[in-house]
Amino acid sequence: MATTTKGKTSKSVHPGERAPRATTGRHSPADDIRADEAREKLDDFTQLRRDRGAAEAGIVRLFATVYDIATERTLAAMNETFGSKSQSKVFSWHFTSLVSEFAIKTNDSPVALRNRAYDAYELVRSFPDWVTSIEEGKIDLPHARAMLRNTGLLQEDQYAKYGSRLLEYAETHSVGQTAAEAERLVAEIAAEAFEKACKEAREDRFVRIRHDSFGMADIHVRVPSELGMAVKDKLDKEAKALRDINEQARKDAVHTIAAEIAQAASLDGLAIDSNQATGASASAGLDADADADADAATSLGSEPAVDPAATDSRTTDQIRADILIETLLCATPGESRVVANINLTIPALSVLEGREDGTAPALLNGMHPISFPEACQLAANAPSWQRVLNDPISGHVIAVTPYRPPQPMRTFIQVRDRSCRFPGCMRPATHSEIDHTHPASEGGETSIDNLAVLCRSHHVLKHEKPWTVINLGDGVLEWRTPLGQVVVTEPMPYSTRPDAPASNSANANAYGNVTGASASDVTKKSARPEFRPTVVLEDVPAPF
Repeated sequence: MATTTKGKTSKSVHPGERAPRATTGRHSPADDIRADEAREKLDDFTQLRRDRGAAEAGIVRLFATVYDIATERTLAAMNETFGSKSQSKVFSWHFTSLVSEFAIKTNDSPVALRNRAYDAYELVRSFPDWVTSIEEGKIDLPHARAMLRNTGLLQEDQYAKYGSRLLEYAETHSVGQTAAEAERLVAEIAAEAFEKACKEAREDRFVRIRHDSFGMADIHVRVPSELGMAVKDKLDKEAKALRDINEQARKDAVHTIAAEIAQAASLDGLAIDSNQATGASASAGLDADADADADAATSLGSEPAVDPAATDSRTTDQIRADILIETLLCATPGESRVVANINLTIPALSVLEGREDGTAPALLNGMHPISFPEACQLAANAPSWQRVLNDPISGHVIAVTPYRPPQPMRTFIQVRDRSCRFPGCMRPATHSEIDHTHPASEGGETSIDNLAVLCRSHHVLKHEKPWTVINLGDGVLEWRTPLGQVVVTEPMPYSTRPDAPASNSANANAYGNVTGASASDVTKKSARPEFRPTVVLEDVPAPF
């Protein structure tokens, strides 16, 4: 997950090091059309967003006051009117009555508005700094809702720590990134409650089916995250393998048809070279070619030779669905031509010392917290793993020591970056590409300080549109947008120990070699480093 901050950052360049180089994507005259107007609209948008934030904060405080009014009315009415009725029921009547007045003004559902009012009260009472941030236009209301959705496992005395740490993150990140960080923070701060909840949720596995009116059905399956991710990875790989087979079959079919066309033409005394025949068959389309090939083959006294895979027009989603059903209904258990892979990040010190509140959780693909005992069980059966060394103060990855993977540099970048490094993107690194910030075609080095994770969409955007990016080293990217905004994205650091010592001046490169520091500095910086084995699981067996 990329950490995004506004403004510029800088990195000192040591003697002998090459200064970071800016790389800008393709620029065309079309990119300059009404550019000044677009910049003005960006400024207008910023001001309107700030005005909207002030209005939303005002509404939040208003609904919190309505909640207080309902509370006072409830306390006053308990003994006078409702006798032995429960306090919560009496409050619900008063609160719903008040909120319904506002619902008439807004044409909202009273139920929806009542939920908003509950959230407003909780924000004002427990997280007032979030209301101020909304008012100042630093975050939007959906950021706050993402924060509130994850408070269920927290004790009230943990709210302040959770709220302050997440707010600092939310002010420079998207709603989706904030929601993911909220899940991770809760798993860390309320470790004991989180592990208990994971155990209870695991008991709630099920398979359900819902039929629609058009001969189709939705199958809803609830399974542990690590198994669900493995299923998705397996389906993706199987679908890609089948699409590759189909593509090769199309190419072979085009050449086969072209050869038969050329052969038929030669029997008729016509001169058609293979390139003309290939172009004709390809432009006609394979579905039409199947019939044409049948006629041509019949005239030659042979049967049609088009591979059925060449005319397979299914989309990737359709292939995934078909593979899933075929696997469930037809395949022999344990047999597959593609294995599934998932990545688990497990703090070694938590393995040695136990999981407690404040310690880092086990993460699926570096992002999603999962049950710690289950992660350890999967790790015990894993065929390969890597040791990840991170700075005990900042949490940034310093080195990855691979034990089996053939691509250690790619592994390092994926572990360091976790997700696409374009501002606001959450595409996991395992489903993205490794990009040369300074293109290799222009002399860019294949080195840690010139590589970063970008998803396919943003990889293309970087090259095809005039976005400028500078790799400042240590995984820090500085982006300049076509309209002139500057955004800096950093890899989200792994959790550090609460008792980590203060920072010092030692500088470590990507492989853990320390430069510009004395031996004593190195000792201080390296004290109690945190090792995280990143486990790659193949063909994960169901543990139940």
